[in-house]
Amino acid sequence: MGWGSFIMPATTFLPFAGPLGSTIALTLGALVMLVIAANYHYMINRYPDSGGVFTYTKKILGYDHALLCAWALWLTYISIIWANATALVLVGRNLIGDVLQFGFHYVLFGYDVYFGEVALTLGGLLICSLLDIHRKIFAIRITTLLSIFFLTCGIIFVTGGIMNSNDLENFSPQFSLTNTPAYGIFSIVALSPWAFVGFEAVSHFTEEFKFSPKKSFALMSLGVVAGALFYTAMTLLASSATSQNFSNWYAYTQHLDLMKGFHAVPVFHTVSEIFGETGLFFMGLTVLAAIATSLLGLYSATSRLVYVTANDNILPSWFAKLNAQNVPGNAILFLVIISVTVPFVGRTMISWVVDATTIGATIVYGYVSACAYIIARQENSLKFKVTGVLGVIFSTVFALFLLFPNF
Repeated sequence: MGWGSFIMPATTFLPFAGPLGSTIALTLGALVMLVIAANYHYMINRYPDSGGVFTYTKKILGYDHALLCAWALWLTYISIIWANATALVLVGRNLIGDVLQFGFHYVLFGYDVYFGEVALTLGGLLICSLLDIHRKIFAIRITTLLSIFFLTCGIIFVTGGIMNSNDLENFSPQFSLTNTPAYGIFSIVALSPWAFVGFEAVSHFTEEFKFSPKKSFALMSLGVVAGALFYTAMTLLASSATSQNFSNWYAYTQHLDLMKGFHAVPVFHTVSEIFGETGLFFMGLTVLAAIATSLLGLYSATSRLVYVTANDNILPSWFAKLNAQNVPGNAILFLVIISVTVPFVGRTMISWVVDATTIGATIVYGYVSACAYIIARQENSLKFKVTGVLGVIFSTVFALFLLFPNF
């Protein structure tokens, strides 16, 4: 979870479904992801290596399907890395203004690129990659601590927001005034593959487990539930207080393009109103913690995927080399090299890449579910035959919704 968990409540969740509709949708989305998590758990215990979906599809459906899945997941992960790295600039712009806007400047697709902000993005990418390559244990510990920090801050902020509201009327309208409740809820549920992508990253570390793979479902479930709670918390926070110039959250979110600084991000604005500058400072740290955990985790997971495909001679053996930390350092280095141009092309182009690769997670979840069903049928496991079929159905519906305009 990164920048999107703070910005999407006001730009997507609330406008589409409102506070109550978003809460219902995120709960349903989490339930869908738990079905996918059950399929992953089933496959992890059958094929305990770092390949994840690549290994499952290779063993069951062949190399063509495996290569498709590897590409889809690789593109999804790398695009989220880019999105979160460039989001550091947005955090800076919304919290400290134009301090980093110095040095060379140009406009690309309507987005202003400054040297100072490019340097910030590159710094974030390099620091996280170096930690993953050379300080594996430290990276694991700091990821855990940062995760606990931003989840705890999220709970504190939303609790303060709800207590400050005093009246549930502050959360009105409970559903969007633009869409019907059913359409709004389904629209948010259909974004589940994008919103929750990453919970399955544990499947790429199976070889490194120091515990039984049977615990994988509990780990993934905790990740999904924590994600749903945090998204919901940020959505309620965004709707719990509004600018004095607007009567409710709906009027406020309809005019975000007119806002500047932290007022343009309702969760920042709300925290500022309730907790003042101190709260805004900690909100900034919370966002940075979320972005850092995303970068650290996805660098690691993506490098394992590259490592496995190199072991299968799909990529050169150079990518499969492990360093003294038993980490595929060359694979992470490769990810850094292809990422250094990202800050120079601007946020607009990166958002196009992220939009286009959103379908990748849906493809992968569909394949994992199909593989789970095939194995469950061979083993005559009714439970996982059901979850496998449900996973395929969910993934198909999500794909239709994402791929067909006005579906």
